[in-house]
Amino acid sequence: MAKDRFRATETRALLEIDRERGVAAKLQKELDASRVTNNQVVERLRSEATALQAQLGDLRQKSGMLEGSLQAVTTNRDMTLNELKGVQVQLTEMTSQIPAF
Repeated sequence: MAKDRFRATETRALLEIDRERGVAAKLQKELDASRVTNNQVVERLRSEATALQAQLGDLRQKSGMLEGSLQAVTTNRDMTLNELKGVQVQLTEMTSQIPAF
């Protein structure tokens, strides 16, 4: 009878070990799948970051060009305003020299 109980206990232990191995194998597969998914996500994010950095560089270059153009337009406007003020002064002087009737 002790041998029967020992065999039954041994059988239960072997079944428990087999179940644990099955669970461990399933968890290992899930872990491997998660690693693959994680690597894919990391690679996609790296690609996106690289693309965004390139886009940022392009936008910075465009911004610099626009700032240069704005500065040129501002300088041109200031020169035009100065010329206009000079013409206004000349016009004022000419009108003050015209005799009133």
